[in-house]
Amino acid sequence: MESDSEHVFSDIEAQYKVYCSKRKDIKSFLQPPPLKKVKTTATPSSDLLSVSSSSISPTTPISISPTNDTRTKKRRSKVIQTDTLRNLKTDKLSADQKIVLEEACGGYSIFYSGEAGTGKTFLLNEIITVLQSYWGKENVGVTSSTGISAVDINGMTIHSWAGMGLGEDLAHVIVQNMSRDAKERWRRVRVLIIDEISMISGVFFDKLDRIARIIKKNETEPFGGIQVITCGDFYQLEAINAKTEGLCFQSSVWPQLFKTQLMLTTPFRQMSDPRYGELLNSIRQGKLSDEHIKMLTSRIKQPEELEKIEGATRLLPFVEAVSRINNKRLSELPGEAHTFKGSGTHAYRCENILKNLKKNCRPPEELTLKVGAAVMLVVNEKVEEGLCNGLCGVVTSFSKTGYPLVTFPSLKNRIQEISPHKWVYKDDTGKKILATYSQVPLDLAWAMTIHKSQGATLDKVAVDLNVFAKGQAYVALSRTRTLDGLNINHLPPIDKLLPNPDVVKFYSTIQMINPN
Repeated sequence: MESDSEHVFSDIEAQYKVYCSKRKDIKSFLQPPPLKKVKTTATPSSDLLSVSSSSISPTTPISISPTNDTRTKKRRSKVIQTDTLRNLKTDKLSADQKIVLEEACGGYSIFYSGEAGTGKTFLLNEIITVLQSYWGKENVGVTSSTGISAVDINGMTIHSWAGMGLGEDLAHVIVQNMSRDAKERWRRVRVLIIDEISMISGVFFDKLDRIARIIKKNETEPFGGIQVITCGDFYQLEAINAKTEGLCFQSSVWPQLFKTQLMLTTPFRQMSDPRYGELLNSIRQGKLSDEHIKMLTSRIKQPEELEKIEGATRLLPFVEAVSRINNKRLSELPGEAHTFKGSGTHAYRCENILKNLKKNCRPPEELTLKVGAAVMLVVNEKVEEGLCNGLCGVVTSFSKTGYPLVTFPSLKNRIQEISPHKWVYKDDTGKKILATYSQVPLDLAWAMTIHKSQGATLDKVAVDLNVFAKGQAYVALSRTRTLDGLNINHLPPIDKLLPNPDVVKFYSTIQMINPN
């Protein structure tokens, strides 16, 4: 007898074939028709690719870029079979996340994006799990543009993985000077994953493409035929050198490589406050109305008020100000200080790997806490229970084992012992451990930099909007779930809030279509 799971996945295959067949008539994304919002179901419990126009929310359309369908038969032959997908817990994914997963499993190079709080990193970890189980860990390069985000996906920075150093030389010079291990990674890799792609410049991305073609000895295909999966949001923090080297999507190879571009639109962070979600979306589109400006103005507080808001995390653009606030607030607390020192191990001649692992982990190497300290969880411990990166609480006591007991107000005042988290760095095969690092996964949370807050979900924030870079204001404003949780020191000139016009133009090329 056919099991329920077999029946469900046979339906999935049938629905996906229909979905793929309908994509053949879609025009090139280079000449997109006007945007059309289409209603779809997008609930975490919906079946894979099961979307119905009869039970939908207008605020959660699925956005998929048109494609030329010039993707080769070679790519389509690499589709990961349904048998592999049966092991996935896809009930955790929204409808649009499932479509991205299907595209990644189809062997296609894809770029996917989404507003803040749409589960981009959560989905990327699911994609990594599937592709590594299919191709083997040594054949899937897991990277990110920054060290902190690389740790979140158990990967390396793209600079380290690619063996590029600072990446300032010409591509052929970099290849000549590249280590044997890095060359072997390039030769072996079938899938290259890059998170936080918005923080990579166009010049650097073209250089990666050139290196891949040289080492793979394949000059005809982008990235030498490697499947490339990138994720990020260009409305958020951009590459430091973007003004001189261009944004990543402005690279020469981008339109050749990504025939499929997808936009996650199911808002998990601001689901409880759709009006605030609309305000954030208007900032993304560069179309702030008088009503939206009035909403932001209503959240302005005087400096002395911001300091006294109970449970609010201060978000500031500069590191020095953050350290000053956290140290001052900690010193004002009475009682005994408890200091936790991180500890690590490393294999022979892997000292630098451990050094980088410590540097890129979010908790400080030496963490000092007291009863009453405001703290933030900096790893995803038990996501299904709400214990996730960005969760804020207060240290209420210390356990018999000496670890902090933290009360989390947003989890109905749940008290949780936070014991050390272990980060593990393995070799490309995923079998040999090169370094480990253990530390209590907390950081002081009276204040943090806007840059460090990217990816976190906070209940209440007090934001210093004296920003100096495009995307900073949007990152800061989008950290909280509701408008009531937002507090700002002032309303800066509107141009400080609005995105890069090139980014707005780029996102307008992603057409909304119905995947049915």
